[in-house]
Amino acid sequence: MDELLAVARKGALRSRRARIDANEDTPYRCVGGAIFTLQMAGFKNVGFVGQGLLEE
Repeated sequence: MDELLAVARKGALRSRRARIDANEDTPYRCVGGAIFTLQMAGFKNVGFVGQGLLEE
């Protein structure tokens, strides 16, 4: 987790916006953890894009 936070902090220095892409197979706890980590790294705007969640 510390390694992920360190990498994310470097990205936050270049931009304050991040986007997470996921599909219906991605557990929400993983998405939530990623959002939390990105916020802790300094990103001010974290977007989430779900792929195939509403398709039938």
